Amino acid sequence: MSSLSGTAFVEPQPNRHALNGAGAGLEPRLAKPWLKTGAIAFTVARIVDLPDGSFVLSPDPKVVLRQRLLFGVAWFLVVGAGVAFVAVGVRVGQIPWPFLLGACAVWAATEVFVWRSAKPPTLKADGQEISCTSSLASWRMPRSDLESIFRGQVYLQTNKTSYWDKSYLFLGPGGKVGVRCSASDYPAGGIEEFSRRLGVPIRGDFTVHVKGGAVPESA
Repeated sequence: MSSLSGTAFVEPQPNRHALNGAGAGLEPRLAKPWLKTGAIAFTVARIVDLPDGSFVLSPDPKVVLRQRLLFGVAWFLVVGAGVAFVAVGVRVGQIPWPFLLGACAVWAATEVFVWRSAKPPTLKADGQEISCTSSLASWRMPRSDLESIFRGQVYLQTNKTSYWDKSYLFLGPGGKVGVRCSASDYPAGGIEEFSRRLGVPIRGDFTVHVKGGAVPESA
């Protein structure tokens, strides 16, 4: 008895690592919640809330990467060609300076054009309007006019090709298209989450070809 005097008895605590099974050997507070938090941040952070009360749907990371690669390659080619042109002109000395300055202006304008073309798509909503800017296209409509969002296909035509593009169409009164966003620009489920934030229904399955500026109610 005298050997136990002055010694506090400590009740054995259960092995928390053993109770966590696969997490044995790691502090659960450092391991599991970190992975869980990372997963939530990766899946939920598609919509970003801004300080002014508006919110933005982030584009698909693959689209952003592809556009940045496009801009990088174009920048390298244009800059290389411009430097080579100026170097040859200065060395030969037969190209007038006004012509060189004009070439530099064209070069700068080309860089601005490529930069705008490589700009990631942005879908934004605030208390007043909804906007979608992608590359050189820009769509805007009053938020008060928005009635629903429709999944359909829109006919697009360029100088070299034409195709039906799967798109999300933001519809106003009478089915009039106010904003169009390409489905390939945004991650799966992103527009659906955006529609819930807006409080409007979403319908369609990308099978209807939309011609003109309105979607019929029967679609």
